[in-house]
Amino acid sequence: FSVIQEISIKGTVQFSPCSDRLTSASGPLLEGVAALLLARPCLKVRVEGHTDSSPNWGCTNLELSEGRAQSVVAALERAGVGAERLVPVGFGEKLPKAGNANSEGKAKNRRVEFHILQ
Repeated sequence: FSVIQEISIKGTVQFSPCSDRLTSASGPLLEGVAALLLARPCLKVRVEGHTDSSPNWGCTNLELSEGRAQSVVAALERAGVGAERLVPVGFGEKLPKAGNANSEGKAKNRRVEFHILQ
């Protein structure tokens, strides 16, 4: 599949520190994403997890990003979006949006992205 468009949403999916557990603050944002996907049943979406370059205890950044993408997919499935429409992928720190030298850059790199697939 190739990406044909990125879904731009206002807000950030929130996780507990160094964890793939979603916080309650993510609920309204993910409900909005689910509503969008339920209104457009033809869309298939890749859910990408990304991290900064800071080391984690107990897992690699790649494993953390994969777990976060899977947690988002699970939340969307609970909201009624079919699993066959969701592709979770973790990239770890491999695709940064900013430098990792300061906290602002690291915050931009810790993210979840939604990409519409063809």
